Amino acid sequence: MNVEVTALADANLEEIYLRIRQDSPGRAAEWRTGLLKAAQSLNLFPERCPLAPESGPELEIRQLIYGEYRVLFTVAKDTVYVLHIRHGARQPLRSGETPTEEP
Repeated sequence: MNVEVTALADANLEEIYLRIRQDSPGRAAEWRTGLLKAAQSLNLFPERCPLAPESGPELEIRQLIYGEYRVLFTVAKDTVYVLHIRHGARQPLRSGETPTEEP
């Protein structure tokens, strides 16, 4: 299965990375590498991850937990689309923030 990080998720990743880098550049690079590796692991059996609170009848969204962060993704045919990367303490996405169809 292919894993594709959407532009929005990539922007989330960069924003979080820059925030972490302010305090610890080494830790930020390690975090980004680890998160991307975890996301790439979704190429094997992505259904192992539970449904996210954002999941609904129009789009099944799953979440992979990486440390304090949630990697929100959907599966379409042979591709896993990483939609968002969010801190676990944040409220779930509202309906307007959640894509209504696969990218």
